[in-house]
Amino acid sequence: MVQFDYNRKQRRYDVLVPQIIAGEESMLTIAHIDEKNKITVTREIHISLLRTILLHWDEYEFQLTKGDI
Repeated sequence: MVQFDYNRKQRRYDVLVPQIIAGEESMLTIAHIDEKNKITVTREIHISLLRTILLHWDEYEFQLTKGDI
């Protein structure tokens, strides 16, 4: 499950994915998306995960702008 958390201080969205270590689940920030839709990947990730992030972002962004129409 991909989550997007808006970082007001840096004016960007942090991309978080679940990580399980020793049975404990936490959310790991793996990328940032700025206000101009530029993505910065901060970790080495598989192309399928990147594709999933982009698809989720497209859907999330549509939901954000849906009210503006």
